Amino acid sequence: MTGSIRRAKAVFGAGYSGLLAGIGYLVAASICTMAVLITVDVGLRAFRIGNLPWLNEVAEYALYVGTFLAAPWALRLGAHVRIDIIVDGLPERASRRLEQFVDALGGGVSAVLFYFGCVGTLQAYEFGHMQFKTITLPNWPLLSVFAIAMLLLTIEFALRFARAFQSDAARGEDYSLTSGM
Repeated sequence: MTGSIRRAKAVFGAGYSGLLAGIGYLVAASICTMAVLITVDVGLRAFRIGNLPWLNEVAEYALYVGTFLAAPWALRLGAHVRIDIIVDGLPERASRRLEQFVDALGGGVSAVLFYFGCVGTLQAYEFGHMQFKTITLPNWPLLSVFAIAMLLLTIEFALRFARAFQSDAARGEDYSLTSGM
């Protein structure tokens, strides 16, 4: 592998890892913020001062956005649901092939969902679909979160698939923020 390709991979890997870590931190911050705001809202209601009528809706959107955007980060860290009994019971080569198959399948499904997420986002934008609740929002930014998350999942599954080809990759081992690509 030439030096420039190696450097490009390192820059992409560092940037992509930083992006996923940043998303993880933002999701954690939004969860903490929601916990504080819900506590404030309960206190305001208890003392009959008022309430935050928009809070439930903001919490719904934060959960939606956080769930989708944190999925690639969780997959990267191995914080997803995984059943290792089959993988651990197989010989090394068969185990790697099974992991590659699952990663290819996950990447394919994510790519198809990315496509349909983009189509839905563009249609919602073109037709001006809106969410009419306490807060009125256009639908397309909400749908774009889904499309972005599916793109990031497609990339992460592709990286997992490629890592399974590395001779030093441990069986069943997921990426951590301290390891390289």
